[in-house]
Parts: sequence; C-alpha cells; structure tokens
Amino acid sequence: EWSVARGYPRMPFDAILFGSRMMVAREAATSPRIKTLICETPGVDPSKEFRWEQSYKPDGAGGVLNVTSELGEPIHKLSTRGMQLWREVDERFFKLKRGPERDSAIEKHKRYIIDRINADFQKPYFGQDQHGNVVDVGE
Repeated sequence: EWSVARGYPRMPFDAILFGSRMMVAREAATSPRIKTLICETPGVDPSKEFRWEQSYKPDGAGGVLNVTSELGEPIHKLSTRGMQLWREVDERFFKLKRGPERDSAIEKHKRYIIDRINADFQKPYFGQDQHGNVVDVGE
C-alpha cells in the first residue's frame, strides 16, 4: 500500500484525477489528434507505484513530465516539444529571483527564447515580418 510505505494507515487511494479522461471522452471538444496522443501516451506502469515521481526528472516518465504552473505548483503534462520548452524556461529563467538577475538572463538569451518558442510551441508568440523574420512589437 502506498500509504503504509510512507508510515500512514492503509488508504484505498490518494486522489482521483479525471482531467485526461474527460479530455478524451466522445463529448469533449478536444481535437481527435490530441485525443489519440493522450490515449497513446504510455503513462506510468501501475505496478511501479512511485515511478510517477520520475516525471520531475529531465526525461519525465511514461511520456509525462512535470512543469511549474502559473500558480507556482507542479503540474503533469504530456512530454511534447512545447512542454519540454516550458520546463527549460522554468529551469533556466523563472527559477531566478525576479528582478535584474532574471531580466538580464532573459535579455541575454532573447533570440534563443524567441527561436525556441517559434519552433517548439503550439503557436508563435512573437510577430514575424514579411520575410518570416521574428520581430518585436515595435518593429
């Protein structure tokens, strides 16, 4: 039992997570390709109870990795290029203290960040000119 291993009385479960199940339901507005991706992600072997903790490591576990939500809480996501980028940005920039240190790091790596967002996120965040070059709002 998971709870006994941690020094607690026997408990049948610690939580019920419905998010992914609801996203793949026939009635859900999720796109068919995303439904397929969710269903084909292997997940964590239930016979290895604590393997989910590997999702905090760089390679994740079972096609799932852990990132920090906008509220500063851990959240499990499918390990896509976009989520791998999210994790990298968390680790490289948003773990730095707010202020000059973080601002300087982001400014120093601005071109890299823009290129990665445009290559690996679900939609370009920054504008492009008529030649396809990434530009700032003022340009």
